[in-house]
Amino acid sequence: MGVLQLYQDITMEFFILNHLKKILTAASLMSAFVLTIVSWFLAGLSISPVKKAWQRQKEFVADASHELRTPLSVIQTNLDAALSDQEGSINDNEMWLNNAYTETQMMTKLVEELLTLAQIDADQIRVMREKINFSDICMSVIDRFRVKLKDNNLELNINIDEDVFIMGDSLRIAQLITIFIDNAIKYTNRDGKIEITLKAINDCAVFKISDSGMGMSQRDAERVFDRFYRADKARHRENGGTGLGLSIAKWISDNHKGKIAVESKIEEGTTFIVEFPITS
Repeated sequence: MGVLQLYQDITMEFFILNHLKKILTAASLMSAFVLTIVSWFLAGLSISPVKKAWQRQKEFVADASHELRTPLSVIQTNLDAALSDQEGSINDNEMWLNNAYTETQMMTKLVEELLTLAQIDADQIRVMREKINFSDICMSVIDRFRVKLKDNNLELNINIDEDVFIMGDSLRIAQLITIFIDNAIKYTNRDGKIEITLKAINDCAVFKISDSGMGMSQRDAERVFDRFYRADKARHRENGGTGLGLSIAKWISDNHKGKIAVESKIEEGTTFIVEFPITS
């Protein structure tokens, strides 16, 4: 019986298999590289809000500590001066005691605003949603400032449309108006002018408050709503400002679907503008 031997050249098959192995290896390495990059990118996106929140928290604590340190130092200095005068009466040390009392008032306001911002960051403030009369709220807040305006000999011009209604929280809207009027009084010299308007324009309630005060540069205007930012730190502290009010005002505006803006020129004055959607 004979033996039949068959031979076949499979060199090409080996070449193709080796080539496929190289392609698969390269594809696997490329896929692993791409997956690594994508995973790193997605991880960065997911961690980014946490990093930003942590950084904001660190900055908030640092700024708050700095702001609290100043009034505490002033209070201690004035009380030390009063206590060192062992033979003097309360009347003799009235200046030191008044200075300390003024600082406690400033610190109380600062702590209240810090608490508000902390609650904002923790999303613990509930904003009501109901139909409110923006016009009536404006007039009510303005009336509370009439004595202070008179004491500072400031001219007040009012142009408020009647019955302008918006959806929102009446307490927060009153707080926003209070912040703006208080700010205008602080930065307007005696014998100056403040103008407040509320107009229903198309579908918007447009609130404006202008003053003839010191004004600010474009650079300062861009940062005026930042926490603790002060264009003139010396003037700000002299007037009892904390650098927090306008940032709270912006938060109130944002939470009422509003738009907030500032226009200002040095030595000419400042105008704050807030727009809210009108409700029928």
